[in-house]
Amino acid sequence: MYLCRVPLHVPNPTYSELMAADAAAPSPENTFATELFEGLPKRYDLLAELLSFRQNARWRRRLVDRVAAGHPKRILDVATGTAGVAIELARRTGAEVVGVDISEPMLRRGRERVTAAGLDGRIALETGRAEGLRFESCSFDAVSFTYVLRYVADPEATLHELVRVLRPGGVMASLDFHVPRGPGWLAAWRLYTRAVLPAAGWVSGGPSWSRVGHFLGPNIEAHYTRWRRDVLALLHPPYTAWHLSYVVIGASLAPSVDLLRLGATLVAFFLAVGISAHALDELHGRPLRTELPGRMLAGAAIVGLVAAVALGVAGVTRVGPGLIPFIALGVLFVVVYNLELMGGRLHGNFWFALSWGAFPVLTAYFAQTGRISPGAIAAAAAAYALSYGQRALSTPARTLRRKSRSVAGVVTLDDGSRVDLSESVLLRPLELALRSFSWGVIAIALGLLLSRLL
Repeated sequence: MYLCRVPLHVPNPTYSELMAADAAAPSPENTFATELFEGLPKRYDLLAELLSFRQNARWRRRLVDRVAAGHPKRILDVATGTAGVAIELARRTGAEVVGVDISEPMLRRGRERVTAAGLDGRIALETGRAEGLRFESCSFDAVSFTYVLRYVADPEATLHELVRVLRPGGVMASLDFHVPRGPGWLAAWRLYTRAVLPAAGWVSGGPSWSRVGHFLGPNIEAHYTRWRRDVLALLHPPYTAWHLSYVVIGASLAPSVDLLRLGATLVAFFLAVGISAHALDELHGRPLRTELPGRMLAGAAIVGLVAAVALGVAGVTRVGPGLIPFIALGVLFVVVYNLELMGGRLHGNFWFALSWGAFPVLTAYFAQTGRISPGAIAAAAAAYALSYGQRALSTPARTLRRKSRSVAGVVTLDDGSRVDLSESVLLRPLELALRSFSWGVIAIALGLLLSRLL
């Protein structure tokens, strides 16, 4: 559960925009959520308490406590379901409560409960989606939502929509499940959600509850791990290590290696290439198809580049002003290459090999010595050739992985045998070569550094 303060200025949509949002076709996630809970309303509240060991009511009371502390007069409860939270909010605050849910069967059960509680004039329940609310901006003093973000296609856009209807200074409170971190608790949690919960759901509620039980554990865990996976995908660990190896190679060519300077150079290139460049690349066209919010990518790109430049400026005091052109070129490569500025003229194989291959070698050598030597130029040429080959291999591999709908064809050999072409057949040698080159360059860099130090 969490609270958040909202910005003071939120765009106010027009009536036509509100209607367009409401009329938009439900996402696959919306449809799935509707079907998942369709057969649950009659015994939903009772079974929710039993299967959570009566924790569900305690969690919801804490949610209501947070909202009630703000003394709201008008509250929006999203994913209200059978109106359990809405009823408690109305009782605790005396506020007018509007409940929204995508499931009409759940709302019908909720209306029965509202009537039984004598709160018909205080609670209004209606069908709606969290991604497209039919309310004016800043029209609620508080917004609560339970178990929502795991059922929407775009959690960031959904949060923007929830914030839009909240008045400045209002309270937003959310309730969802958590995945324990300790190995013992995590093992117990997985045992319960993967085995006990589906079985208990079947015994107590039949096929519908068993289906929910099978769904919840993996869905909850995936909700918390998908950004972690996306972050790893964004950083490209093997490729990032490959290009950082060129930094180590360049520094190891110096007559003596200053480990402080090498460490600073490595950190600067990791910030600029590993974080900023990759974030800009994903922000530009989502080639990795991550779900990382655009603002997060933009923030990572800016912070990474600014921090890298700051390290470079600090290095000028030790290396000399000759380092300044390297800093400027680094910024140019990161921004212009990854955003494909200047009509994409700096986004080809030549510029990739120059910026991510030759440039790190020369920069690292200069950071160690304050000059450029013929040996450093020769090593930079080797790094250029390797990086050129890397892009020549990765471009078709990336096309196969991300842009191809199907692959069909046959190769007929001299002996008459035939090889059916498929995505895996074409991808395997490309990825094997890239992986081998990556580890090979890393091993060369470590070998050079160890031979220099030892």
